[in-house]
Amino acid sequence: MSQTAQQDTPCVIHIESLGYPEVARAAHVEGVVALRLNIGSDGRVKSIAKLDGPDILAAAAEANASTWVFSSDRERTIEVRYEFRLEPAAASERVTPEVRFDLPSHVLILMPARPIYVN
Repeated sequence: MSQTAQQDTPCVIHIESLGYPEVARAAHVEGVVALRLNIGSDGRVKSIAKLDGPDILAAAAEANASTWVFSSDRERTIEVRYEFRLEPAAASERVTPEVRFDLPSHVLILMPARPIYVN
């Protein structure tokens, strides 16, 4: 990344964790949600546009992105990718998602899949 690009990238100063949408987990829905965030000069997210991704996951991503606050001295736009991924149910005993932030452009949400029972 060039020095100019680094200087133009806003720093996230407030972020909140998020969960994996339970309906999506039960339906075994995974995917990437791409969002465009318009950030005001006060650092708060002013608007969000979904660029791509499953609707069932987009609502959680949009709700989370709306809580972000950036260090900002002017209005700007950035794109953020939320990657929702299910792990094999036997791979983990976790009951809460593992969330990894690679700020400001990528969020990974890992969650054990619900087992599928066949009668």
